[in-house]
Amino acid sequence: KVTGRGFDVRNKEHMKCAHEKYPTQSFYLRYPEKSSVRATSSSKNGYFDNLCQYIALGFEVGNDDVGEKIAREFDKGGLFLFSDLEKKKIDNSKETGRNTTMLKRIDMIAYLIELAYDLAISPVDNISESPGFESFFIARNI
Repeated sequence: KVTGRGFDVRNKEHMKCAHEKYPTQSFYLRYPEKSSVRATSSSKNGYFDNLCQYIALGFEVGNDDVGEKIAREFDKGGLFLFSDLEKKKIDNSKETGRNTTMLKRIDMIAYLIELAYDLAISPVDNISESPGFESFFIARNI
């Protein structure tokens, strides 16, 4: 899931983390950059440089027209259904940089897409440690 910036920016962030001497996530431990001091580590599964970023579904919200079409309610011509409770929780959320209903809904839609990816990947192959949208609803009293 990438929100608030493009996929190319996120990939560069991953590359930087894969180069760090002391990475904070197991993904970067398992896939160091070839020029990293960890390149010869016996705990690596491969090199980050050899991984290829695939984007099965993505959208870039560079203007409000696209964002509104994506975040619009189903009964108003949109693609997604939101219950009254979900709308309330999304609207009351306080995510940094997400101060409109449109941006908050786009984030939730991106989390939904990420969940679909997670379900499609074997747990053996999914080494993501990033929390999904579960933390959005569970960790807050909204």
